[in-house]
Amino acid sequence: MAALTWPLASSSTLTGESAAIDGIVAGAAQRGRANTAMAAMADQRKDRVALVGERQRAAEALAALKVDRGGVEARARIAESEAMPIMYAAQVLRIGADSERAIRILIAMMVLCLDPMALVLTASVSARQARRG
Repeated sequence: MAALTWPLASSSTLTGESAAIDGIVAGAAQRGRANTAMAAMADQRKDRVALVGERQRAAEALAALKVDRGGVEARARIAESEAMPIMYAAQVLRIGADSERAIRILIAMMVLCLDPMALVLTASVSARQARRG
């Protein structure tokens, strides 16, 4: 959220600078110095164009950051929804909220339930290698 405040602050600063330029020109015109006001307007025209450009870039940066934030939030929701079945199983089995531990225990339970012969084979190969090695 801190990244989104920079373009907003930049945009408000640029608006203040533009208002200051307008104040200088208006002050010169009120004092009856039309030539000074015209010269100030000509001098400040380039600054005003630069300020408008900066304001546009700040607005574009803000829009890009908002789009990025939306994408990050969407990916977080997708990741959360993908983890929900595992978390549900962990809650049913009262394993706890630690997803890594829940995944390990559920995998161990699946291996024990679905493939006990693979465990026997793995244990026998490991025992044979231990005797040789």
